Order: sequence, then C-alpha cells, then structure tokens
Amino acid sequence: MWQVAAEIAAPLSQTKKVTMVSIGKGDVGAAKLTTEVLDVVEKIPNVVEGLTGVNITKVVHLMSLFLAVSSQGTSV
Repeated sequence: MWQVAAEIAAPLSQTKKVTMVSIGKGDVGAAKLTTEVLDVVEKIPNVVEGLTGVNITKVVHLMSLFLAVSSQGTSV
C-alpha cells in the first residue's frame, strides 16, 4: 500500500506551488494535504474491487499468511 501512496503523491513532488483554501474547520496547510492523500489511498481497495472484482484486502491478507507459513519452512 505504501507504494500506491507514493505513486499517488508523486505528482506533488513536481508541484512548485500549492494554494489551499480553508473554511476554518479541520486541518490546514501540510496537514490538510497529507489528509487528502491518505483519503485517496483509503479508497483504493474499493475502487480496485469495483473495477476488477478483485478484493485486494483479501489478497494482501492471503499473501501475508502464505509468506508467514513459507518463512517457517512449512509447505502450503
């Protein structure tokens, strides 16, 4: 997931200036920008599932179980 977050945030590294408008509620500045990026990342599993039918949360969970078993030298 961190790689996905990095890809989403990558265009920001090319940005020379960011103007953010606030109505005075919640985060402002860098905290607001971070929150916006994290909100996008949070939505990715549902978007991927909607587009592909693949539940990446389950896939990641199964992969972690597989890796845990594999690291113990036990075959699956």
